[in-house]
Amino acid sequence: MMTSVATVSLVPGKSGMMVSSTSQWDDDIWRFDISTPGVTDCARTISWSFDLPDGTRFSDPAWAALRETVKRFLWSLRIDPPAGKRRLAPGSLISVFTQVRVLVCWMAGEGLTRFAKFDANAAAGFLDALKARPGRRDQKLSVGTRAGYLVTIGRLYAQREKLEDRVPDDLVHFLDEHRPRNRRIDRAQRVLPYTPDAVATALIGGALRLIGKPAEEVLALRDLAAKAYRERRLSARPIPAREAAPSVGLVRVLHTGGRECALAPADLRVQ
Repeated sequence: MMTSVATVSLVPGKSGMMVSSTSQWDDDIWRFDISTPGVTDCARTISWSFDLPDGTRFSDPAWAALRETVKRFLWSLRIDPPAGKRRLAPGSLISVFTQVRVLVCWMAGEGLTRFAKFDANAAAGFLDALKARPGRRDQKLSVGTRAGYLVTIGRLYAQREKLEDRVPDDLVHFLDEHRPRNRRIDRAQRVLPYTPDAVATALIGGALRLIGKPAEEVLALRDLAAKAYRERRLSARPIPAREAAPSVGLVRVLHTGGRECALAPADLRVQ
C-alpha cells in the first residue's frame, strides 16, 4: 500500500515535515511506504547523498539550495501537479528523481548550480550528452528513454512558478522544438528500415487469403503427403525425389486458388 497524501504534510520545505511514516523532509534518505510484493528497498527510497562529478556529494552544504529546489519540485508533483495532471505516486516520484539526478550530475559537471541557469542552450547540451550516454550493454540510450528525460524537463518548466529557483522562460523554445517529436529524435538512425506500403499490403493480403480456403487445402495436402510417405516406406518401394519433397508443389495452391495442386505428385492431388 502506498502512503496516502493525507498522512503527510502538504506544505513543502518545513523542517521536520514527514514525507512518509518514517522519513522527514531534511533526511538524507526518503523511504516511502511502498509495500508492493517484490519491491526492493532501493525501489522505495530516494537518497540525496549521491556523488557528483566534482568529487562532492549532493548532500553537502554547498548544494543545499539546489537540493532544496529539487525536493520542492518533486514534492510539488506529489501534492500540486501541473493543471490537468494526476498527483504522482511515490513509485513514480522515485522514477522522476532518477532522471533529475542525472540532470543534476550533468549540471555539476558544467558548473551550473541553479536551475535558473538551465536555459534552452543548456537543455540542448544536456540532450546531446544524453545521446552520447551509454545505456545497457554499452549501447546508446533508446529514444524512449531520452523522451522520458524530455518529459521531466517539461515538468520542470510547468512547475517553475512554484519554485524560487525556476528554469528560464526561454526553455519553452527548446521544448517546442523537441517535445512534439520526442519519440522521433533519431528516427532516421533506425537500423531496420520501414516496410514499404506496397510490400506491407501484399504481405497482409497474403496472410488474409491464407486464413480462408487455401489454408485448409495446404493442411489437407500436408496430411496426404505424410500418409503417402508412410505407405511408400511400409511397401519398401523407392521414393522418387520429386515425391519425397511434396512441399514444393504446395506453393502452387496459393497462386491457383483451385482445388488441384498442379505441381504435387499424382497420388497427392486434391480431387
